[in-house]
Amino acid sequence: MVLMAWLVGTVAHAGQPQYKLPVYLLDRANDGYVNCTLAETLASTMFAVIGISLEWTKGKPAAKLSQPPIIIELVTRTPSNFMPGSLAYAVPCEGSHITVFLDRIEEMRAPSNVLAHVMVHEITHVLQGIGRHSATGVMKEMWTAGDFGGMRLRPLSFTPLDIDLIYAGLASRPPQSSFSTFAGRSYFTSHCTTSYSSN
Repeated sequence: MVLMAWLVGTVAHAGQPQYKLPVYLLDRANDGYVNCTLAETLASTMFAVIGISLEWTKGKPAAKLSQPPIIIELVTRTPSNFMPGSLAYAVPCEGSHITVFLDRIEEMRAPSNVLAHVMVHEITHVLQGIGRHSATGVMKEMWTAGDFGGMRLRPLSFTPLDIDLIYAGLASRPPQSSFSTFAGRSYFTSHCTTSYSSN
């Protein structure tokens, strides 16, 4: 209830977003336990506060776009020894693709809420184009139980530096032609992950 009240109030005062960002969600894994629509709404609201409008579409881009899209793939059956303690990862220098370990998120309280924060965290890595974290907020390197409890009441926020780096990254994003397609993507050795602690 508190979170929903925050959403309504924030949408009413966010004003018109200044930048539109296409986001494509590849949801091949969700069995319905996680409400992706709720997660998309919360993620959109978190970005709207800083003047960015997320424009969601299901599936892969059907045509070449004027700007590089964000492509988020939800996966399950994640091996326990693959990036243990991580909920997702992105490759900032690649600039487009994010992989979310949905099966790990499903095991947590308020999974739709957690999914929203994970997507915001990883989208931010992609937009900034660098592998950095903040000491607090949504871009914290490792969320604790206290962070997860707090995000159920009010979404974690961006720091001023987070916002500055997002807009610096947006200003320097290359055109769509510089990005590989989803089918032909390659992975780099340096990943940025969303991690959590049980403490």
